Amino acid sequence: MSYRVLIADDFEDMRELLEFVFAGEMGFRTVTVDSGNAAIETLKRDSSFDLIFTDLNMPDGSGLDLFKAYQEMNLNCPFMVLSGDKPEQHPALRGPTVEWIAKPFDISNIIARVAKLKDQFELPSDSYVPVSISLLKHIGQIEIPLFIRINNEKYVRLTNGATVFNQDEFEKYQGRGLRYLYIESGSADEFIAAYRKKVLSLDAWNEVKPGDHDLVSLNTELLKNLKNLLGWEDKVVELAKDSIQKALCLAKNHPTLQSVFQQFHKIERYGFADHCTLTLMVSCGLLRAMGYQDEMSLAKMTFASVLHDMSVTDQIYEQKPKLIKRILAVDKNSRETQVVFEHTVRASELCAKWDFCPPEVDQIILYHHERPDGRGFPFGRTAADLSFLSSVFIFAEDLSDFFIASLGKPNLQMFLESRKSVYTNGHFKAIYLAFEIAANAAASTSEAA
Repeated sequence: MSYRVLIADDFEDMRELLEFVFAGEMGFRTVTVDSGNAAIETLKRDSSFDLIFTDLNMPDGSGLDLFKAYQEMNLNCPFMVLSGDKPEQHPALRGPTVEWIAKPFDISNIIARVAKLKDQFELPSDSYVPVSISLLKHIGQIEIPLFIRINNEKYVRLTNGATVFNQDEFEKYQGRGLRYLYIESGSADEFIAAYRKKVLSLDAWNEVKPGDHDLVSLNTELLKNLKNLLGWEDKVVELAKDSIQKALCLAKNHPTLQSVFQQFHKIERYGFADHCTLTLMVSCGLLRAMGYQDEMSLAKMTFASVLHDMSVTDQIYEQKPKLIKRILAVDKNSRETQVVFEHTVRASELCAKWDFCPPEVDQIILYHHERPDGRGFPFGRTAADLSFLSSVFIFAEDLSDFFIASLGKPNLQMFLESRKSVYTNGHFKAIYLAFEIAANAAASTSEAA
């Protein structure tokens, strides 16, 4: 028996994820809509669903609106509500058929809850699971093999993993009349886990509203000084400031991060908070200059800026520049240098476990002390091994440290000249060029004035 599920969520990536779980993993037939009102209209046309799965907070008709219509239609199928709120906050959304799924949710928990509701429920036993090409496009980087179905018995491998599935790929398969490609069922959990982290982190990021998150006082004077030296617009400062506050708002309830909050609350010129906000502002400015203005890239760089030194104590942080020089001189034997040498790994491992922290942040943090020539740590990666965002972050932190070392009065031409032979390979070459153009243009404007 094939069950039918109605999925209502205004966040497209979340709908894609839930559709994959219900259709691919559980064998349901799915109908997806982007609002409570659209779900109500769907039920008016056809109410023969075995399950309704809805987000609570949606702009065009909420989950509560949908539940009221559900009651008026005298429906009795299970009604599952996805929300970060607690059930007791919504007494009108209760009943014997109502189930609450707390955000961030666990896929295995959803499957188990649905299985409990349906006595006859059985997971499909197919060796391959369908994935919509729309979902593949949203994910972009596919790390597992993809297959095409020839018939019910035969599947042909298309890729071996580590594939970029972009708009061109989407249009290619769409043009061939294909809506789905396939992955091996044994890879489904890995696939879901990676996409779930992306979806939940972006969903959480978007739910934090401006003005709801002024948790710490940030030193915007330093940001403005560097912004003026580079000729960047005021928006870059506001973007960095607001993004830091959003990340802190999302992370504030984690016991592990209390030390990070204490460091941000310190009124300390050129300290931890200044270092983090300057690194983020440079990252934001470079991304904008190079045409990367998407929310996910911004969220990744924000969390990397806030969390990259979270496992370093105050005492070690103050000595960090000297300790890094000792590490690069192949001195890793003292307790202090060992702490600094290992802090990227520890911070990376923690970030990988948190749903609110976007994917790739753990990798950006893991590699933030690597260098283009392979003489960094902890792994000695070269420019060819580092992603674009990792490269941006390394460059941004380098400039931030240079700015702080010069007590907020840097000679940018000296920085450019000293780094000219350093940032020549991989993504660093384009990043250096974007920064050089901005610095030279700002210098020319200043001289003309």
